[in-house]
Amino acid sequence: MKSSVGVLGCVVGLLMGGAAQATTLLEADVKGGEYSADFRAPTVIEAGIVALEGTGGAKSDDYFVFTGLPSGAQDITLSFFAPEKYGYSYSAGGTVLFDNAPFDHEWDGKKLNKKVQIDYRSPRQTLTLSLNERFTGSLYLALNFTHGADLRYAVFTPSNGFDGRDIPNAAEGAFQAPSQVPLPPALLLLGTGVLGFVYLGRVRKA
Repeated sequence: MKSSVGVLGCVVGLLMGGAAQATTLLEADVKGGEYSADFRAPTVIEAGIVALEGTGGAKSDDYFVFTGLPSGAQDITLSFFAPEKYGYSYSAGGTVLFDNAPFDHEWDGKKLNKKVQIDYRSPRQTLTLSLNERFTGSLYLALNFTHGADLRYAVFTPSNGFDGRDIPNAAEGAFQAPSQVPLPPALLLLGTGVLGFVYLGRVRKA
């Protein structure tokens, strides 16, 4: 699908374990600027991509195959958002399909138990695809958009990273990378001084 204003706005890169790198994939960054709309040739998502974002619309689907997911039980989160400017009449949605084998046709695969429906009253929606302990191999994922336009979405695959811990998360329609903020040196010196006074006070009492 054509990428308009991204859900993310920028590529988020996180160093995991000090070596391997987990990233976020934007639709604008793939070849041609669009994810594959052909079920016979889905966009390949390799290991290390912990999140991807795109934009959908009526009768134009996005197909993916995740080739680096580990075996076993894991959750994949799909978040959908209305465009930045939408009116009372806005409505968009579709169906999420998945399988562990290539799709045979456009509506092949298992349907997620809840359909996607975004409108003025419900501008955001989050669905969870839970893979059980028997999962192994590749995951084929289809986002079949049935109506509307400019429907933004993000797919989170934390297990496609490395240890599944330090990953981007969605907040107000944008990813935020977790970070640690170091204390200013002045605060560190102040804390050391307070501890010193406490220690001297205890020595005097003794």
